[in-house]
Amino acid sequence: MSNLKDYVNKYSYNINFDAEDNIYIARCAELTSISAHGKSQEDALKEIKVAVLNTLEWIKKDGEKIPEPQSSQIHKNFKEKDDVKTNHISELEIPNVSEINLKGFKE
Repeated sequence: MSNLKDYVNKYSYNINFDAEDNIYIARCAELTSISAHGKSQEDALKEIKVAVLNTLEWIKKDGEKIPEPQSSQIHKNFKEKDDVKTNHISELEIPNVSEINLKGFKE
């Protein structure tokens, strides 16, 4: 990727609500030491993307390798394997709907 913003937009983000502080906390899967927060999920996502972009600029300036997006790594690893087998829906164990209630599986 040629542009740092491309990395920012392809990275994976996780946003959780912190009830104690009444804020949303966002984290980046590729840069695990970075977090940001906001009053809404949208604010938290904007803030983490700013923090990630600043970090990538610092990484680039120091001549370090910029982490590839996790989705690119998974796709690359998947393509490289010749022996990948796919599961068909008929091969998966799917519970009968009558075996499930609102609390989970019936005992």
